[in-house]
Amino acid sequence: MDMHAIIGTIAERVPTVPDPTDYVGDDGLIYCGHCNVAKETILDFGFMKRKVWCICNCGKQRRDANGTSVPCYQLHKNCTQIKRSKVRQTRLFGQP
Repeated sequence: MDMHAIIGTIAERVPTVPDPTDYVGDDGLIYCGHCNVAKETILDFGFMKRKVWCICNCGKQRRDANGTSVPCYQLHKNCTQIKRSKVRQTRLFGQP
């Protein structure tokens, strides 16, 4: 599976249902209408940039109150897999 497909699959699995109070900022990202923190970010993988959904401050508070946070080890595992794939791709194709 190539990196573009992996990143696309991960991005598609993140729930992206904006609240009716959310708005688009000057930078083109969606912001929370309650806490005014970005709900999107741009990740730069070197060979591509991807706009992805992220969680705002009040979303973090709701998640933590409900006990539905993702365990740190799972986040670390996902990041490690992406980094390893990038290293392999760099070795194979000589990309910086």
